[in-house]
Amino acid sequence: MNRRLLISIHLYLASFFAPILLLMALSGFFYLLDIKGSVTETVVYEGAAESLTLGSDTQLSDVRALLDRLELDADVEYLRGNAKRVITRPTSKTHYLISTDDKQLVVTQREPNWIAQIIELHKGHGPYWFRLLQKVMAVGLIIIVLSGFLLGITSPALKKKSWWITASGLLVMVLLALS
Repeated sequence: MNRRLLISIHLYLASFFAPILLLMALSGFFYLLDIKGSVTETVVYEGAAESLTLGSDTQLSDVRALLDRLELDADVEYLRGNAKRVITRPTSKTHYLISTDDKQLVVTQREPNWIAQIIELHKGHGPYWFRLLQKVMAVGLIIIVLSGFLLGITSPALKKKSWWITASGLLVMVLLALS
């Protein structure tokens, strides 16, 4: 592969993925600073437990049917939880917490603010197509990093510096990970 093509691939991928990479960096930064956003919760239904059995093989279709009966606009791709409570996913936008015991069913609408939304996206709790984009972005980031490194070590002016800086980064990572 010639150098010009490698530079083009590096720059095009870096430019295309810059917005999502910045979003991931920002949300990770907030999370590490313990700024996790907030979620507004509103109970939208309290009543008899009906025939909803959480933890069953049909719980996804049962939850979708329940939310339809309650006329709640819910985009439910999958559920996380147990036999007593489930959360609809994606959680990067308005979603629902459904909890039940033998007699009572409670449906709580949960609305994340923008910080909570981007953190949920970062964690892979967004819509299917965004999660797919994240997977493609991960491959793109690997290509961006490796092509940048390759460009550095194949440049006579940058070869030594590229090796030293990469070795320094590796050493710092290992030392901090093992500390």
